[in-house]
Amino acid sequence: MRAVARVTALLLCLAAVAPAQPARWHGTFAATAQGATLAGSWTAQLGKAPNTAFGAWALLNAAGKPIAAGTWSAAKAADRWEGGWRARVEGGREFRGTWTAHLTPAAPVPMSELFEAAAKSMASGNWQMGRAGGAWSIRAVADK
Repeated sequence: MRAVARVTALLLCLAAVAPAQPARWHGTFAATAQGATLAGSWTAQLGKAPNTAFGAWALLNAAGKPIAAGTWSAAKAADRWEGGWRARVEGGREFRGTWTAHLTPAAPVPMSELFEAAAKSMASGNWQMGRAGGAWSIRAVADK
């Protein structure tokens, strides 16, 4: 009986110190581009390195069908979140660019705060692709 109690205690200790699964989110986005408003969906999860994240996204047409899909990544700088994105449209043409997020307040908070803010109301920022650019905003739901 003592052996069972010891094994149980050991398993409870290991469970307490085992790393938690990375938080994951998904949601919708809106972006402006040359006077048009674009919409789509996205997924995110925290990276293994501190204050990093990555995910996938899709640009949807008015019928909700994907017309472009790609990936994105991000790293938290001292006073902002910034990252890169790429997407491939039907026909195979690839686009890539960068993005930054507005931070309120501009303080050293974890990367997950961007998604938590988007789950509470909305997070926003700017995107760039060469000379083209615009604004974006996201809404998030935390995956359970």
